[in-house]
Amino acid sequence: MRFLYQIIRQKIVPYFNKDYTFSHVYKLPQLYRIHGPWNGLPLHTDNQIGRDLAMIVYISRNWKVTDGGKLCLHSSTGDIIEEIAPLFNRAVFFPLGSKSWHSVQP
Repeated sequence: MRFLYQIIRQKIVPYFNKDYTFSHVYKLPQLYRIHGPWNGLPLHTDNQIGRDLAMIVYISRNWKVTDGGKLCLHSSTGDIIEEIAPLFNRAVFFPLGSKSWHSVQP
């Protein structure tokens, strides 16, 4: 995880800071590990003070469609506007805020 944090701090944050102003940059990212059966994450926003950008890195080498886990980005009315499969070595970035609705399929 230290390696990933170094990459984020040294390569990714400076890139986005060129055109995007962070109100805060956490010293350590929030990390979630999903392993085994689960029920997904319902439609929500991550509207928290100090969090402006989400980054998801998928590290499951043998993911199959039947495993679930697609990230869904939604309109303000709740309609799915984009589905992103959790393919190995894929990174997804999206802004956070009161209008950044998203969910994860079971």
